[in-house]
Amino acid sequence: RGLDEKPELLTSCGQAGLHMEITIRNSDGEILPANEVGEVWMRADTNMVGYLHLPELTAEVLHDGWLSTHDLGRLDDEGYLYLTDRKNYLIITGAANVYPSVIESALSEQSAVREVAVFGVPHPEWGEAVVAAVALQDGQVATADELIEFCRDKVAKWEVPKFVEIVDELPKGPTGKVLKKVLQQRYRTEEGLLPWEIEND
Repeated sequence: RGLDEKPELLTSCGQAGLHMEITIRNSDGEILPANEVGEVWMRADTNMVGYLHLPELTAEVLHDGWLSTHDLGRLDDEGYLYLTDRKNYLIITGAANVYPSVIESALSEQSAVREVAVFGVPHPEWGEAVVAAVALQDGQVATADELIEFCRDKVAKWEVPKFVEIVDELPKGPTGKVLKKVLQQRYRTEEGLLPWEIEND
Protein backbone atom coordinates (compact mmCIF):
# COMPACT_ATOMS: atom_id res chain seq x y z
CA ARG A 1 0.00 0.00 0.00
CA GLY A 2 2.79 2.41 0.85
CA LEU A 3 4.31 2.23 -2.62
CA ASP A 4 1.04 2.62 -4.51
CA GLU A 5 -1.36 4.74 -2.49
CA LYS A 6 0.63 6.54 0.18
CA PRO A 7 4.41 6.38 -0.30
CA GLU A 8 5.06 8.45 2.84
CA LEU A 9 4.00 5.40 4.85
CA LEU A 10 7.39 3.92 4.02
CA THR A 11 8.95 6.54 6.31
CA SER A 12 6.66 5.66 9.22
CA CYS A 13 7.23 3.16 12.02
CA GLY A 14 3.85 1.61 11.32
CA GLN A 15 0.84 1.42 13.61
CA ALA A 16 0.68 0.26 17.21
CA GLY A 17 0.94 -3.50 17.54
CA LEU A 18 -1.55 -5.86 19.13
CA HIS A 19 -2.26 -5.01 22.80
CA MET A 20 -0.26 -1.78 22.49
CA GLU A 21 -1.35 1.86 22.68
CA ILE A 22 0.58 4.89 21.42
CA THR A 23 -0.20 8.53 22.14
CA ILE A 24 1.59 11.80 21.41
CA ARG A 25 1.76 14.20 24.36
CA ASN A 26 2.91 17.70 25.15
CA SER A 27 5.25 18.69 27.97
CA ASP A 28 2.33 18.62 30.43
CA GLY A 29 1.46 15.04 29.51
CA GLU A 30 -1.69 16.04 27.61
CA ILE A 31 -2.62 14.04 24.51
CA LEU A 32 -2.14 15.94 21.25
CA PRO A 33 -4.33 15.62 18.15
CA ALA A 34 -3.25 13.82 14.99
CA ASN A 35 -0.26 15.21 13.10
CA GLU A 36 1.00 17.38 15.96
CA VAL A 37 4.56 16.68 17.10
CA GLY A 38 5.13 15.78 20.72
CA GLU A 39 6.65 13.08 22.90
CA VAL A 40 5.77 9.48 22.09
CA TRP A 41 4.13 7.61 24.99
CA MET A 42 3.30 3.93 24.79
CA ARG A 43 1.46 1.41 26.94
CA ALA A 44 1.68 -2.37 26.63
CA ASP A 45 1.93 -5.46 28.80
CA THR A 46 5.53 -5.75 27.62
CA ASN A 47 6.58 -2.37 29.03
CA MET A 48 9.42 -2.49 31.50
CA VAL A 49 8.61 -2.24 35.20
CA GLY A 50 11.44 0.20 35.85
CA TYR A 51 15.19 0.75 35.96
CA LEU A 52 16.98 -1.48 38.46
CA HIS A 53 17.87 0.48 41.62
CA LEU A 54 17.06 3.80 39.89
CA PRO A 55 13.70 4.90 41.30
CA GLU A 56 14.07 8.57 40.30
CA LEU A 57 14.83 7.72 36.68
CA THR A 58 11.96 5.23 36.68
CA ALA A 59 9.58 7.93 37.91
CA GLU A 60 10.64 10.16 35.03
CA VAL A 61 9.56 7.72 32.34
CA LEU A 62 6.74 5.59 33.83
CA HIS A 63 3.35 7.22 34.40
CA ASP A 64 0.39 5.03 35.40
CA GLY A 65 1.41 2.25 33.05
CA TRP A 66 2.55 4.58 30.26
CA LEU A 67 6.18 4.79 29.14
CA SER A 68 7.40 8.20 28.00
CA THR A 69 10.02 7.31 25.42
CA HIS A 70 11.79 10.69 25.08
CA ASP A 71 11.28 10.27 21.33
CA LEU A 72 9.49 13.04 19.47
CA GLY A 73 7.04 12.15 16.76
CA ARG A 74 3.50 12.38 15.44
CA LEU A 75 0.60 10.08 14.65
CA ASP A 76 -1.26 10.58 11.39
CA ASP A 77 -5.03 10.25 11.02
CA GLU A 78 -4.71 6.47 10.60
CA GLY A 79 -2.44 5.97 13.61
CA TYR A 80 0.83 5.60 11.73
CA LEU A 81 3.77 6.78 13.83
CA TYR A 82 6.43 9.08 12.39
CA LEU A 83 9.50 9.78 14.53
CA THR A 84 10.95 13.28 14.38
CA ASP A 85 13.86 13.39 16.82
CA ARG A 86 14.96 12.74 20.37
CA LYS A 87 13.43 14.98 23.04
CA ASN A 88 16.80 15.87 24.53
CA TYR A 89 18.03 17.01 21.09
CA LEU A 90 15.21 19.53 20.70
CA ILE A 91 16.53 23.08 20.25
CA ILE A 92 14.45 25.99 21.54
CA THR A 93 15.63 29.17 19.84
CA GLY A 94 13.61 32.24 20.69
CA ALA A 95 10.09 30.86 20.98
CA ALA A 96 10.53 28.26 18.24
CA ASN A 97 11.10 24.52 18.51
CA VAL A 98 13.76 23.27 16.11
CA TYR A 99 14.28 19.58 15.34
CA PRO A 100 17.94 18.89 14.45
CA SER A 101 17.01 16.07 12.08
CA VAL A 102 15.28 18.57 9.79
CA ILE A 103 18.46 20.62 9.33
CA GLU A 104 20.62 17.50 9.13
CA SER A 105 18.46 16.18 6.31
CA ALA A 106 18.68 19.50 4.48
CA LEU A 107 22.46 19.77 4.77
CA SER A 108 22.89 16.15 3.72
CA GLU A 109 21.44 17.09 0.34
CA GLN A 110 24.50 19.26 -0.34
CA SER A 111 26.80 17.13 -2.50
CA ALA A 112 29.97 18.07 -0.58
CA VAL A 113 28.57 16.94 2.78
CA ARG A 114 29.52 13.48 4.08
CA GLU A 115 27.90 13.69 7.50
CA VAL A 116 26.48 16.35 9.75
CA ALA A 117 25.41 16.84 13.36
CA VAL A 118 23.10 19.66 14.40
CA PHE A 119 22.62 20.70 18.02
CA GLY A 120 21.87 23.67 20.23
CA VAL A 121 24.30 25.79 22.20
CA PRO A 122 23.53 28.67 24.57
CA HIS A 123 23.05 32.07 22.96
CA PRO A 124 22.76 35.40 24.85
CA GLU A 125 19.83 36.65 22.74
CA TRP A 126 17.98 33.55 21.57
CA GLY A 127 18.45 31.22 24.54
CA GLU A 128 19.81 28.55 22.22
CA ALA A 129 21.28 28.80 18.75
CA VAL A 130 21.36 26.20 15.99
CA VAL A 131 24.91 24.99 15.33
CA ALA A 132 26.08 22.43 12.78
CA ALA A 133 29.30 20.43 12.65
CA VAL A 134 29.90 19.17 9.12
CA ALA A 135 32.38 16.65 7.72
CA LEU A 136 32.92 16.90 3.97
CA GLN A 137 33.34 14.23 1.32
CA ASP A 138 36.94 13.44 0.43
CA GLY A 139 38.16 15.90 -2.18
CA GLN A 140 35.11 18.16 -1.83
CA VAL A 141 35.19 21.80 -0.78
CA ALA A 142 32.48 23.91 0.83
CA THR A 143 32.64 26.86 3.18
CA ALA A 144 30.53 27.41 6.28
CA ASP A 145 28.86 30.41 4.62
CA GLU A 146 27.97 28.33 1.57
CA LEU A 147 26.36 25.67 3.75
CA ILE A 148 24.37 28.27 5.66
CA GLU A 149 23.14 29.78 2.40
CA PHE A 150 22.26 26.31 1.13
CA CYS A 151 19.98 25.88 4.15
CA ARG A 152 18.05 29.09 3.56
CA ASP A 153 16.01 27.60 0.73
CA LYS A 154 15.50 24.30 2.54
CA VAL A 155 14.33 25.14 6.06
CA ALA A 156 12.50 27.86 7.98
CA LYS A 157 14.51 30.98 8.75
CA TRP A 158 14.70 30.15 12.47
CA GLU A 159 16.09 26.71 11.60
CA VAL A 160 19.03 28.05 9.59
CA PRO A 161 22.25 27.42 11.55
CA LYS A 162 23.75 30.50 13.14
CA PHE A 163 27.14 28.84 12.98
CA VAL A 164 28.63 26.00 10.94
CA GLU A 165 32.02 24.42 11.58
CA ILE A 166 33.78 22.23 9.04
CA VAL A 167 35.41 19.30 10.86
CA ASP A 168 37.50 16.34 9.76
CA GLU A 169 35.40 13.80 11.67
CA LEU A 170 32.42 13.79 14.00
CA PRO A 171 32.96 12.19 17.43
CA LYS A 172 31.29 8.80 17.67
CA GLY A 173 30.68 6.15 20.29
CA PRO A 174 31.43 2.41 19.98
CA THR A 175 28.21 1.83 18.02
CA GLY A 176 29.01 4.58 15.51
CA LYS A 177 26.45 7.01 16.89
CA VAL A 178 27.47 10.67 16.77
CA LEU A 179 28.16 12.03 20.26
CA LYS A 180 26.34 15.34 20.18
CA LYS A 181 26.96 15.97 23.87
CA VAL A 182 30.71 15.89 23.20
CA LEU A 183 30.26 18.53 20.51
CA GLN A 184 28.06 20.67 22.73
CA GLN A 185 30.53 20.47 25.60
CA ARG A 186 33.36 21.54 23.32
CA TYR A 187 31.55 24.72 22.36
CA ARG A 188 30.71 25.40 25.99
CA THR A 189 34.27 25.07 27.23
CA GLU A 190 36.60 26.15 24.42
CA GLU A 191 36.76 29.91 24.02
CA GLY A 192 36.75 31.54 20.62
CA LEU A 193 34.95 28.79 18.71
CA LEU A 194 31.72 30.75 18.37
CA PRO A 195 31.13 34.34 17.24
CA TRP A 196 29.32 34.98 20.53
CA GLU A 197 30.26 34.37 24.15
CA ILE A 198 28.71 31.69 26.31
CA GLU A 199 28.23 32.42 29.98
CA ASN A 200 29.15 29.29 31.92
CA ASP A 201 27.64 28.72 35.34
